[in-house]
Amino acid sequence: MAIGIPAVIALTSAASGVAQYMGAAQTARVQKSNADAIEQQAEAQAIVDLQNAQDQRQQLDYKIAETKANNFTNLIKKQETLNLFNKQLTQATASTSLKLGYGGTSGAIIDALEDEAWNKQTYGMADMDEASLASSLQIGEFGRQSRAVTKLGQIQSQNTLTAGRNKADNMRAAASATRTAGMASMLGSFASGASGYASAAAAPVAQTTPVGYGTVLKYP
Repeated sequence: MAIGIPAVIALTSAASGVAQYMGAAQTARVQKSNADAIEQQAEAQAIVDLQNAQDQRQQLDYKIAETKANNFTNLIKKQETLNLFNKQLTQATASTSLKLGYGGTSGAIIDALEDEAWNKQTYGMADMDEASLASSLQIGEFGRQSRAVTKLGQIQSQNTLTAGRNKADNMRAAASATRTAGMASMLGSFASGASGYASAAAAPVAQTTPVGYGTVLKYP
């Protein structure tokens, strides 16, 4: 069965519209797939940002614990040194008293030993206080860095996630616009095909009637 010219025009226009829509739909699917991949990558990177911050915080927390332990050990050693000196001083003072008694030269020796002990204890305590202060300042700084690292890690993670989601949302919007434009193009081709079909169907058709050796054209 022969297909008339109006039908050919309509089918051609419709086929062109369908092809355009299919192409647009494929592009939209690729865009949506890329958007999903971008969002997944952002979510993974956000987790990495938090993990990196946690690792840094753990390192700083270890330094805090190490500094506290070292400070405690140093204080114990200094105290043991002072205790040993006091013990030796007591022994020396007792020995001098037993040998010489107290008074005169022996008294001067004992007084000198006690003065030395006092000075050594004073300097020792000052040294311990200074070491404790330095450790406290260092521990405080490590604590500040630990809190800062944690906060910055959270901010960076959230920024990474937000940026990725925004980019993915924009790409999904582009995919939707691409699909909508393809649909509009297809519907427009259908309308154009219908209009072309109607125009072609309404046009006059030439009819031929043999008359001798010539042809006479008749129009309805």
